[in-house]
Amino acid sequence: MSYQQPPQYNQQYPQQQQYGQQQYGQPQYQKPAEYQQPYQQPYQQQYQQQPAPNAYQQQYQQPPPNFQHSPQNSDRPSAQSNDPLIPKKEDRFKASAAKDVWAILLWVVCLTGSVAVSFYAYTNMNKAPSDATKVRTTTTSSSNGSTDINLNVPTKDMIIGFSISAVAGFIFSLVYFLLIQKFAGTLITITMVIACVLNFVVAGIFFALGQIVPAIIWLILAAIIAWCYWSWRSRIPFAKVMLKNVTSITGKYPATIFVGVIGLVFQLAFVTYWAFGAVSITQLVQNKVVSQGVGYGLLVYMVFVFYWTSQIIGNAVHITNCGLFATYYFQGVSDGNGGVTLAVSNPTAKAAKRAMTSGLGPNCYGSLLIALIETLKFIINNARNDQSNDNIACQLLLCCIACILSMFEDLLEYFNRYAFAQVAIYGKDYCSAAKDTWELAKSRGIDAIINDNLISNVLSIGSLIIGLLTGGIALLYVKSSTDFEGTVVAYVFFGVIALFIGIVEFSVLAGVIDSGVVTTFVCLAEDPQALLNTKPQLYQKIREVYPQVVLGF
Repeated sequence: MSYQQPPQYNQQYPQQQQYGQQQYGQPQYQKPAEYQQPYQQPYQQQYQQQPAPNAYQQQYQQPPPNFQHSPQNSDRPSAQSNDPLIPKKEDRFKASAAKDVWAILLWVVCLTGSVAVSFYAYTNMNKAPSDATKVRTTTTSSSNGSTDINLNVPTKDMIIGFSISAVAGFIFSLVYFLLIQKFAGTLITITMVIACVLNFVVAGIFFALGQIVPAIIWLILAAIIAWCYWSWRSRIPFAKVMLKNVTSITGKYPATIFVGVIGLVFQLAFVTYWAFGAVSITQLVQNKVVSQGVGYGLLVYMVFVFYWTSQIIGNAVHITNCGLFATYYFQGVSDGNGGVTLAVSNPTAKAAKRAMTSGLGPNCYGSLLIALIETLKFIINNARNDQSNDNIACQLLLCCIACILSMFEDLLEYFNRYAFAQVAIYGKDYCSAAKDTWELAKSRGIDAIINDNLISNVLSIGSLIIGLLTGGIALLYVKSSTDFEGTVVAYVFFGVIALFIGIVEFSVLAGVIDSGVVTTFVCLAEDPQALLNTKPQLYQKIREVYPQVVLGF
């Protein structure tokens, strides 16, 4: 059957370009050169379905736009459904089976063992004839013997002092968190300035005490913070916008604060319990109830459990809040007045349920890796501080090992933060979440935003401020104690331990803000369209500063 050529309608219109396939599944006929499109339907219907003539100046890479949507939304990005890096939408926030169960069981066994060790140490500590706690540094060389450093800190003052430090760290952390809710942008600058001033003050105190080396160290630290503030000043505006948007969600859903406070209470209780157990073990060694080697082994075990459990508590808060922020990101609907409504009842409770079920195993797994590295660093630092170890080559080797371990620790913590966001959203196991999150971030260009993110740096400096304030409270207490002999070593010992307690406690509460930032980055890598619908100001800022993120879609 021969093809009858239709009237040449297209002679009145510009030449039109065909897409890379036949239209409507019809066969392709041989046609004259001047004929550009087969006759398929009446002219009126054909013309209504064609784009404007100037649209053909673009080179099409995909089918023509769907004009059923409003024109102003036609250029908005949307995630590609066939992208293997993007999980299916139906997999979000659904209940799933527990993952990495072996890590949960191992943690329960280790925590139970630490309780048994603490109970044994406490019951035998009460039999001790002396009421003074003594830290003993030994040497293995027979020529050097051993060196005793008596802190002369009564056990009662040590326990009360650490308890006061824990309560002070809790209060300071809570106040800082409430301030960041009301003064999100201003607090970035204030935090940097206060941190710099506090370091100068600490340096001055050490100079007044005649401790030149610590004073120089704190001066260098203050100079580093001042330099960081100067070099980061161009990134502060973006950090302010990001922090403002995250805190607006925490303000709308105060349950995020409640979750952080619950985590802080659990951390407070655990730190108090651990300090009590550590002091009891020290008394065992001092009164020769157990040998020094056994006592050191028990202390290392307690340190390992401390790091692991502290990580699990903080990450449980992180996973819960990531689930809430992701629910807001993906399921939030703009109300047309600048607000966002969420048609999900009790989103925080549902996120917490996922964190305690499918998310607990990956949490224990990722936290275990950090705890192992921290424990190894503890052992190496003790070996470096051993007075009998005067071998320069050995000291250099230990220093290099500690540096390598710190690098691995930073890398793992970096992965954990973003991997746990995928755990909160999709209920993945730890290894899959870490791998998928990193590949997705790299493919979307989100790694550039992550590298320029200033909020985590500000929160880190904030933790240092809380630690210094907590250490100051501890020093004030021991100074007022009538049984405390104020040696420089004793002050340093108390101050460092209290500073450490304050930093650990603040890290749990600061994780609420960090969870919002991390979740925003992970969700942005999957679907920028959702951010445009819920937070257009943040989306426009990202589009201005990091256009490659949006253009990737």
